[in-house]
Amino acid sequence: MSFSLDIGQVISNYRIEERLGEGGTGFVYRAKDLRLDRQVALRIFAEASTLNHQLLVTFLTEVRAASALYHPNISTIYEVGQYEGLPFIVTEQIEGKSLEEVIRRGPLSIRDALEFAIQISSALEAVHAVGIIHRDLKPNNIFIHRGRAIIMDFGLAKLIPSGEEGSYAGQDVRLGSVVRKSPEQILGKELDQRTDLYSFGEILYEMTTGQPTFSGRSSASLLSSILNEAPKPPAKLNSDIPRQLERIILKSLEKNRDLRYQVAAEVRDDLEQIQREIRSGLASKPGAGLRSSARGWWQESTVRLAVAMIIVVVFLIGIGRWATAGAVGGTRTGLLLIAEGFRTNKGIVSQICFSLAGFILLFEVYLLVSAVLGF
Repeated sequence: MSFSLDIGQVISNYRIEERLGEGGTGFVYRAKDLRLDRQVALRIFAEASTLNHQLLVTFLTEVRAASALYHPNISTIYEVGQYEGLPFIVTEQIEGKSLEEVIRRGPLSIRDALEFAIQISSALEAVHAVGIIHRDLKPNNIFIHRGRAIIMDFGLAKLIPSGEEGSYAGQDVRLGSVVRKSPEQILGKELDQRTDLYSFGEILYEMTTGQPTFSGRSSASLLSSILNEAPKPPAKLNSDIPRQLERIILKSLEKNRDLRYQVAAEVRDDLEQIQREIRSGLASKPGAGLRSSARGWWQESTVRLAVAMIIVVVFLIGIGRWATAGAVGGTRTGLLLIAEGFRTNKGIVSQICFSLAGFILLFEVYLLVSAVLGF
């Protein structure tokens, strides 16, 4: 890429002070707003000179629409224009690290990942409401600043051949440029907001596992994985992931977009529900449900058994006293054998154990109580 701006050069009302980075479509500079005396980021798209006029018009229209939005998780756009036929965007200068840099250190805590995911989905809900699709959502386009996730570069993907402009299949593309694309984007199908929700699922997968959903040694193998393979369950890579969160991630990554979340508000609502459950201690990890259910069943059964036995003992004490008081002649029934235990102070338990008739009676009473109590 031969085009670049010189330090000190002025574009519109912005003086270039430092080059911050370079991407596939152009450069990012730190600049000073000479009118308002503030630091800004200026992105100029050098490769846009090869694109048709209609595509540039569409790009500028979308960015202007995005500039009308005010959302805490969307980078504020100050100005959009052209310099020598090349489009540029001026946005707020955000200090901090990209989400990509944060993930490089390892998986985020579940609480942090949930918080950032809720913020990102809220931002997507806002831009989708005005008909804007990001198309290039990835950790490198999200900055973390003072606990806030901020999405950058809305409209940029219009300058990258994809989606409506053609298929990635069969192309020799950079792995990083396609790893978070949706299957329909790779195949060149018409796009809607669900393509962003797929990319969102990829980001949430990476935040919680520290790994991309799919990988490959070549663009061909990576494309094949995205189109044909199921993602590895994230909980197998990070056992701290609650099973409810794993379901959200995998639903977002459905290859059939009709099976995905349809709007960002749906996934945001589910994420907020999990966040509430974690705060209240109700969220469960994969496998924990079975263990907790077994433990709960055992505890519940123990309580029920204790209640039943207390009822049985009380019942037998009453029956035993009644039988003792009303015994006639020398007939020795099971009830009298139990009552005899009270008379001789040997105890009801020992008498029941050594009297077949008493044991049968005790068992029958227990079954009756169990049936009445419903266990």
